Amino acid sequence: RRVLFRSAVMDAYFWDNRDVTAKAALIDIARGLGLDAERFQVDLEDSRLESEVVAEYKQAIERGISAVPTVLVDDEWQIPGSQDLDFYRRVLDRRLARKREGAS
Repeated sequence: RRVLFRSAVMDAYFWDNRDVTAKAALIDIARGLGLDAERFQVDLEDSRLESEVVAEYKQAIERGISAVPTVLVDDEWQIPGSQDLDFYRRVLDRRLARKREGAS
């Protein structure tokens, strides 16, 4: 469900030009996915969950991540932004070849 929600948020932002920082928009997206909107709103306002999100955000900034999405390969290589499947295949093939050679 997390993947579906993240995808729906990205679609709302990039395709529908919605303000995904607005709680009402996020609740509407959750409702559109068939999630329990009341529970979602309670969780959205939970300060503990907010702290987790802020901590993950800070960790991303510390690692130099500034694009959404960013894919990490072996916790070393960063692939910022959305890429096509062939690009990911080439990167992974290259990484595997380097590992076989003993290089990092």
